[in-house]
Formats: sequence, C-alpha cells, structure tokens
Amino acid sequence: MQDEFDIRYTEKADEQALLSWFSEEGELFHYPISEKREIAPFTRNWVAFSRFRAGLTAVSSQGTPLGMATLYLMPYRKLAHKTLFYVMVDPSFRRKGIGFSLVKNIVHLAQTKFSLESVYCEVFEGSCILPVLHQQSFACFVEQNRYLKWGDRYYKRYLLEKSFVGK
Repeated sequence: MQDEFDIRYTEKADEQALLSWFSEEGELFHYPISEKREIAPFTRNWVAFSRFRAGLTAVSSQGTPLGMATLYLMPYRKLAHKTLFYVMVDPSFRRKGIGFSLVKNIVHLAQTKFSLESVYCEVFEGSCILPVLHQQSFACFVEQNRYLKWGDRYYKRYLLEKSFVGK
C-alpha cells in the first residue's frame, strides 16, 4: 500500500472525508469529542489550519483522501515553540502504512517549516496510533488513569511528545 498513496497539503474540501470518518461507529472514542453534534465544529477547526499549510492529507492515486494529520499551531508567541497534532486514517484503510507516513511527514513539517521544538499527541488507551508513535520515538510524558469514561469503562489518557531540541 505504501506506493498507492501520496501526501499533500490539506485542502478545505478534505473536510467532507474527515466528517464521514468521524461518523463511523466507534471513531469518537479516539478523540476528545463525545457527541455527534461536536463532530462538525471539531472537523472545521481541524481543517482550518490548512490555511497555514499546517495539515497534510494522504490521498489515493485517484485523489480520494485516505487520512489526515494537522498541527494545531499556537497563536501566542510564548507557546509557539511546541504544538499538539491529531492524525486520523479512514477506518477502511488502517494498518497499511498511511498513519505511519502521516506522522512522519507531520513531524518533518513541524520541525522544518514551523521550526517547532517539539510536537505532542493526545491518545487514549487502545488507540491504534499508539504503536505508530512509539515506533517513531515519541516519549510518553503524561499517563492519566481513569481519564476517559466511555460507556461503563474508564480508559487511560497518554500525552506523547517528540522533541527536536538537541537533535
């Protein structure tokens, strides 16, 4: 699958794909939104960073979005040295290298274009992106037990960071 997709900057039109992925059963669990009514504002905010070229979209050879990653850039100078990012891959195209490639490329973008000192990602216990972050040398700096309640069960929250300082 690695050769069957390309990475480009996110475009406003990509929002529709993101909306459809979030609408699939069980996808809200992986992100800090809990109700369907929160999907539209969350995706609008996610795609809004495309105007700064801070988002990347993996696309098929036909141009169909397969996954997205976005840097949530900080507007305040004293916080602008690091940023949060989110990544999502179309559920039907997971485990094909798309998430790995998006994370690798968004990290490169953060370091080279935006001269950030580090990037970090918020994930919940059981997230399929967790192994990808570990493979790419992200370090866990926060682990919170019983952070997320989904149904009758509690899940851990992890914050993982990749630092570029001294590298």
